[in-house]
Amino acid sequence: MTNNIMRATVVLFSFLFLSSVNAQRQFKILEATLQVWTGGAHSGGSGVNYRLMLLVHKSSSKLILDTLWTGDACYPLLLSHAGRGNPGSGFMKNDTIYLSASKRNPMEPDGKGEKATYKAGEKNCIAPIVFNGTALLGYRYRGKRKYMTLLKFKELPPLRYP
Repeated sequence: MTNNIMRATVVLFSFLFLSSVNAQRQFKILEATLQVWTGGAHSGGSGVNYRLMLLVHKSSSKLILDTLWTGDACYPLLLSHAGRGNPGSGFMKNDTIYLSASKRNPMEPDGKGEKATYKAGEKNCIAPIVFNGTALLGYRYRGKRKYMTLLKFKELPPLRYP
């Protein structure tokens, strides 16, 4: 019985290690940041901006980076290039790209003249796999669905809009 538990543990850790190694063959995360923001207008709301800087080892014809999961929410990723002004277009091998996602908590009246916060801009969804980290990055490589766990984000100073 103990041998079976040890084998299962070894297989699990091997799988997690190999999935991380495979992701590093397709891209490398150079930086992952998050920045909390608040709007200055009375109903401006607040939120969090997530940004990933990646060095991609494959072109966008083979690699599609599309979703970021944090907690019980998921966000579509927006693509931009370093030094190129054509956001959303594809990328080539060895390009540096930026992926961004935003969580927005606008303020809305609660019916009593008070303000109540609610989530918008993302859909509530459960990550397709269990992950131990801050976020999960979803992507497709050659048509196969893959995931990479992000252990932590570097937190930038908060933005306070006037």
